[in-house]
Amino acid sequence: MINTDMGKSEERHQYFANHFLISLSRLAGDYFHSTVTLILQHNAEGAFGLVINRPLDAELDSLIENMPAKITSPVLEGGPVEQTRLFFLHSDEKSYSGSLDTGIGVILSSSDDLISDLKKQLIPEHLLPVIGYAGWGPGQLENELIEDAWLITPATREIIFETAPSNMAEKAAALFGIDLNLYHSTTSQS
Repeated sequence: MINTDMGKSEERHQYFANHFLISLSRLAGDYFHSTVTLILQHNAEGAFGLVINRPLDAELDSLIENMPAKITSPVLEGGPVEQTRLFFLHSDEKSYSGSLDTGIGVILSSSDDLISDLKKQLIPEHLLPVIGYAGWGPGQLENELIEDAWLITPATREIIFETAPSNMAEKAAALFGIDLNLYHSTTSQS
């Protein structure tokens, strides 16, 4: 279960829930190469997020029996951890038991009630099925940020639901006025 409570001692620290991590790695073998990860939970115990720009060659109906043909949502690879676990990012018209409301118009759910609604064709306006997740232990993400492994920007519903996966990194970086092509060419000359 996802913990949405933040203790008082954590209020002094800067945490990055509801932010995008844009990979700055240029190493082709790095799992996170060219990824955008939505951080959904971040506290003293670590961080939890979903890669949102890595579509798989699979549709939702190939994962869940009796799924109506009307739902043709591509499945995303959300990270290297628990790659058999299914999550959904969806618009906030309805929330389900155990869901996490991000506060930016995006809900994280893994509820059987959502799957039941989908089978009845009660489909949220926006729906992204995601397999697996990305996780960081205590202090791990902070160390990676210090090492310039990531660019961090506030997350937006528009980028999550309305931007093609191949354009997400550039659009998210542009929120801070950063052109990733210029950034990469500048850092490779250093």
